[in-house]
Amino acid sequence: MGTPITTKITAFDRTITSALGKEVRRLLEPFAERYGLKVGRQGGNYDATMLKLTLELRVAETADGRSGEQVEFEKYCFIAGLKPEDFGLEFAYSGTDYRVVVIAPKRSRNPVIAIRIKDGKRFVFPREVLQRSA
Repeated sequence: MGTPITTKITAFDRTITSALGKEVRRLLEPFAERYGLKVGRQGGNYDATMLKLTLELRVAETADGRSGEQVEFEKYCFIAGLKPEDFGLEFAYSGTDYRVVVIAPKRSRNPVIAIRIKDGKRFVFPREVLQRSA
């Protein structure tokens, strides 16, 4: 989870912004869970005196039991030449196993977002990687 910041912050740098982002996310997760949401991607930007955090809240589960990611996948799966039933498709790339979780329509070069199965870390891939593993 990282080391909590215990001193007064006088300037932002990469280490501090990363630690703050993780702590904000950790604090926000119980709030999001209370409303059936999941904390999604986080990012932001900073300079020496300002940090702008960007957090994403997603619907954890729709009324019909699908995850928010599954709904998004079904909406855009055609971009990668997939079908709605391909949600969760597993493939190997360079000897590592991944699972497709999202198709990002605004990413023309790498629209496939997959998690590495062993640790859940997200990676982006070109659509061709799925055609090679099929």
